[in-house]
Formats: sequence, C-alpha cells, structure tokens
Amino acid sequence: MNLDDKVFQQIQEKLLTHTNYQKSKTENFDGENFSPDEDDPTRKSKGCFVDDEDIYNIIWELADQVNCHSFWNFEIDKIESLQHTLYEEGGFYDWHIDESQWTPFKRDESRIRKISFTLLLNEDFDGGEFKILTDREMLIPMRKGDIIFFHSDMPHKVTKVRSGNRKSLVGWIQGPAFK
Repeated sequence: MNLDDKVFQQIQEKLLTHTNYQKSKTENFDGENFSPDEDDPTRKSKGCFVDDEDIYNIIWELADQVNCHSFWNFEIDKIESLQHTLYEEGGFYDWHIDESQWTPFKRDESRIRKISFTLLLNEDFDGGEFKILTDREMLIPMRKGDIIFFHSDMPHKVTKVRSGNRKSLVGWIQGPAFK
C-alpha cells in the first residue's frame, strides 16, 4: 500500500532528526548479538532507532487495519522501537526472519514479533529490491512511500544495492506468544 502523501511527508520530517546511523548488528537464533565486519555474509547496512509517538500512532493504525482486513487477527498490543535503515552502495540483508518459534523467551513476558513492516523512503538507488519467500521467491515491487506488512516469521531479504543509497523505516508489532 502507498501511504497518503501528507502522512508520508510527516514521517519523513520526523526522521530528519534520526540519522545517527550505526553499523547494523545481526542476531543468531540463540539471541546472541554480534557486530558484522565488512565481510559479513548476512548483512551490510546501518540503522538508527526511532522512538517517536506520532510515527508509532501512524504505524499502529495501519498495522491494526492490516491485521483485521487480512484476517490474521493476531493478538497484538505493542510496537517496538522503529529502525531507520540505510543501505549504502553494496549494502544488503540476506534471507532472514524477524521471529521464530525458538525466540519467545528472549523478550519480556515471552512476547513475540507477529507483524513486521518495511516502508520505503526513497527511490534514487538501483538494486535493493525487497523479496519475500512464500512457496516461492517473490519480488515485491516498491516505490517511495510504499509500506508492506507481513508475518514476522516469513523469510525475506533486501538484495544488494548497486548504486545510490536505499532508505527505509522498518519495525515489528508484538503480542503474547502463540499458544
């Protein structure tokens, strides 16, 4: 879905103060963090965490609508700090999932990520395509202002940026662990 221009502009203005990018970290299934070096085979990106009530409210409303209209009907009640992500030329994030059956005990109260999203913030780059894996690998065409919501346990990736810088806002909606 493409965001309303006014809403998208509001998010972009808020993100202007969130550009203190740090090298992104990757986490293994045991919840152990490690800082990738330049040769890390899984991820090359930078990120800046965003804690902004106005953006949370916008994303929450959209996530709630998608959860209902897609008939997912997940029990959700929390949004994590968002991540303003920068993929410079050569940047990528290989196949990964944002949540799995092995991770419900790494968050408070056995909470899990149920819905993930990515919002594309610009178009002046080449490469950096968003792909998702269902029963087959699918390229999800995205334009500036497009946001996609998906199950957090669904494999996805961002292909290598060939030129320019790809910017996105990503995040995760949590709820109690599945029973």
